[in-house]
Amino acid sequence: MLVHDKENAHGPLVRRLGLVSEAHDSRALRGLPDRENPLRDVNRLHFLLKRFLDSHKGFDRADLQGWLDLFSVTVNPPDGAMAKAAMVLDRAMSYPKTLRYRDFYKKDPS
Repeated sequence: MLVHDKENAHGPLVRRLGLVSEAHDSRALRGLPDRENPLRDVNRLHFLLKRFLDSHKGFDRADLQGWLDLFSVTVNPPDGAMAKAAMVLDRAMSYPKTLRYRDFYKKDPS
């Protein structure tokens, strides 16, 4: 399920991913207290993501997926730094591709 405001850009995302859409008119929600706002969780994550990206000077839009992966690990379970590190290492070790040292540092012929 995708909980969102009624922005036009969300429609293709819902269709392409086969999601159920829960759309809310953001103008109608403006006066509501936070605890009654159905978009409060979305707004909170948006706030945290913006602060996360703004706080990292090395953020580059060209590597957005890597930063989103890091944010996802940061805000989702498991709790605790060691458990998160173990999860990331387990994921990395189960990745079937191998990047050779020489391939990484090889000069691009172009």
